[in-house]
Amino acid sequence: MIELFIAASAASISIPTKAEPTVDPSNWIMASDFPPINQTISNITYELTVNQQGKPDRCTIFFSSGSGQLDAAVCGGAMKRARFRPAKDRNGAPAFFVRRERISFVADESQAGDYRNEDADIVISLPEVPQNNNYLTEILLTMAGDGTLSDCAIRQSNAEPALDQLACEVASSPQIAAPIRDGNGNTVPGIRNYYVGFGNAPTLGTISR
Repeated sequence: MIELFIAASAASISIPTKAEPTVDPSNWIMASDFPPINQTISNITYELTVNQQGKPDRCTIFFSSGSGQLDAAVCGGAMKRARFRPAKDRNGAPAFFVRRERISFVADESQAGDYRNEDADIVISLPEVPQNNNYLTEILLTMAGDGTLSDCAIRQSNAEPALDQLACEVASSPQIAAPIRDGNGNTVPGIRNYYVGFGNAPTLGTISR
């Protein structure tokens, strides 16, 4: 059973601390990083692994733009410019940290380099939630050194507790709670960070974005 920790619960319960950028993410990727592209708009999702010193250690393309050159340029820019205050585990020790980023690059000179980060990494659809709601739950998954999930902590949320619980249950799937790997491909203990949104649909479903 995966343990669930709520940030707003008793102060005696500590949760991990996420890695916070010290360089604005809007400055990680520059227009000069990109090669010429044929698409009008290119959408890319990537995961950045931050080491215990707060520097990017690995960049993995989660959803490709369809262009290997464009994907490589995005990861190259993030690896070069992103810097963080290191994450800490529940015991206060520096930890590896994985965050997901989405970027939409518009291949128009008047908008060159323009991109946007959407809020939810995972969207859970179910009939019980209102349409067009703004529920968002931020979760921190603690991954063990053998690649298994140790616990799920709610860092912040404006959703109902039952939805927070559902967010952790969905995120515990192997496809989402994947092992963390360093720049050499070795499995390491650390923390995964996801934002979970909730949509209205007749049946339960999940989209990882």
